[in-house]
Amino acid sequence: LVELHGGTGFPSEAASVLGKGLRWQCRLGQQEAKPARSKAGRVHFEDFEPNLPMPSVLFDVIDRLVDEELPLEDIADIVDIGEDVLQEYLDARDDFNERIEQQRNEL
Repeated sequence: LVELHGGTGFPSEAASVLGKGLRWQCRLGQQEAKPARSKAGRVHFEDFEPNLPMPSVLFDVIDRLVDEELPLEDIADIVDIGEDVLQEYLDARDDFNERIEQQRNEL
């Protein structure tokens, strides 16, 4: 059973209580194993839409490769974009995250 909640009017206070955010949990049948859980969700005030010559499907891939601490040269080669475009993406992402954090702190 999967139950999704989304749309307008969802109480933002519930998402930010104790800083835990929204999560999902999945348990298969009557298994004794621990259920799979998502990472804590974050409330976004705007969408991240950098004006860069790369498809948005690469954003998550790049973020994961950066988390793995691969050199930027290797990441650019893996996702087949220029290092300059990759650096622009990372700068735009960091600026966006900083703006979101500032907005969250102002609440």
